[in-house]
Amino acid sequence: MAHAVEQDRERQQDPKRGSSSSWRTIAWTLLLDVALPFACYVVLLLFGVHEAAALAAAGGIAFLRAVVIWIRERQLGALSILLTVRFFLGVLAALITGDARFVLAKDSLVTAAVGLGVLASLVLAKPAIYFIRRSLSPRKAAFGRQWKRSADFRRLNRKMTWVWGIGLLGEATARIGVIYLLPLNVAAFLSQTMAALAIVALVGWTQWRGRRSPVDPEG
Repeated sequence: MAHAVEQDRERQQDPKRGSSSSWRTIAWTLLLDVALPFACYVVLLLFGVHEAAALAAAGGIAFLRAVVIWIRERQLGALSILLTVRFFLGVLAALITGDARFVLAKDSLVTAAVGLGVLASLVLAKPAIYFIRRSLSPRKAAFGRQWKRSADFRRLNRKMTWVWGIGLLGEATARIGVIYLLPLNVAAFLSQTMAALAIVALVGWTQWRGRRSPVDPEG
């Protein structure tokens, strides 16, 4: 009862704070990690840089963002680690193969690996999506309390983890097809757009599902 009163007080103080904060984070992520790298790629091509090298260099923007976050907060979140891994794999792929399509495809391979990792986290005490949702929420303490107190909340986060794992694997598979079937410039833009839309769709569904649940701190 005391917990319910406390949760209601949090919502009354700022009922839209969690949702708006999460979407603001997503918007900045799409701008800086999708739109800006693609613009960098296009500019480098105009200056005559090889396609594979241009793609790898464009991925460096995400890496620099991860460095800035670490300097500012002295910690790396799951997204920053993922972007850093993608950048170094892109550079490695460009150096070894010189194949621009493979440089693009490596992002899908990383996404597929993340999807498998998300599904594998279901065997752990807390699944991956619980940690991702908590990191995006201004009510981090409430997430910890609910995990301890509510079996329904634990089931909800495990269901979300299933959806995320399967969704990421599906998106990675579709992008591989786009990368190898379409012209390179089209594939470079479309593959990044598909990745962004998949994340937006998964986050949108997650927030919608959380708001529908009476046991969720974002509800």
